[in-house]
Amino acid sequence: MDATEYEKFQSIVDLWWDMDGPIKYLHSMNKLRIPFMIDSLKSIGFLKKEDNSSKPLEDVAILDVGCGCKCLSE
Repeated sequence: MDATEYEKFQSIVDLWWDMDGPIKYLHSMNKLRIPFMIDSLKSIGFLKKEDNSSKPLEDVAILDVGCGCKCLSE
């Protein structure tokens, strides 16, 4: 691990979960991404089509790649 990169991301970690902060638009994308993921997983049979629970992804392991703040997976 690069110490400089680690320090850089540690210095902004509090901003990652500020829903009104500088990455609020990244958080807002979850309103589109999550339904898309659920529909996709239902279409391939990974999730039951009739499952309309409030937490359909609760026990599903998803790798969140490409975003340092993990705003989708946490």
